[in-house]
Amino acid sequence: MSEALDAWKGDFGDEYTARNADMGTLPARRHMLKTALGKGAHATVCEFGCNVGLNLHAATDLWPGSIIEGYEPNDTAREIASKRFNVRASIREDRRYHTVFTCGVLIHVPPGDLLETCTRIYDASVKRITIIEYFSPEPQEKLYRGRGGLLWTRDFGKFWLENFKVRHVANGFFWKPSTGLDNLTWWRFLK
Repeated sequence: MSEALDAWKGDFGDEYTARNADMGTLPARRHMLKTALGKGAHATVCEFGCNVGLNLHAATDLWPGSIIEGYEPNDTAREIASKRFNVRASIREDRRYHTVFTCGVLIHVPPGDLLETCTRIYDASVKRITIIEYFSPEPQEKLYRGRGGLLWTRDFGKFWLENFKVRHVANGFFWKPSTGLDNLTWWRFLK
């Protein structure tokens, strides 16, 4: 297991969970998901790295009747999310979803683990993959809360196109002053 994953599974991840459990962000999250995931049927939806499930709540509001699930390695966050959603600690190889997405998760995957992590996301998707992450034109590590080894930015859209058999459908940008969330770039792909 990588040092980064250990940090997110431990006290550092618990601190993140405590800071990011504000249900008041649901309207912004609904707008974000409606835009980034797009229109159409989302019969089964899975978020990789769902934390306490705020995006899962937003997805349920947008697509009532859909099966909404998540994966979350942090025990504290998973326990909270599991009160309403089916959330697992690790990816099950036998489970596939119509729509799979990340939101601020791939930025925390060390570059040496990124291809394996994205392969699991790719394999879990039946049709749609949406990536919502920080962007930089070139891969670079950034300090996160004063610590190294926890955040890397890059052109995730380019990474997906170079490494997977996907078709780019749309992309866009969420600007922090208008959403209340972070500055986020999103890419939607079809398999």
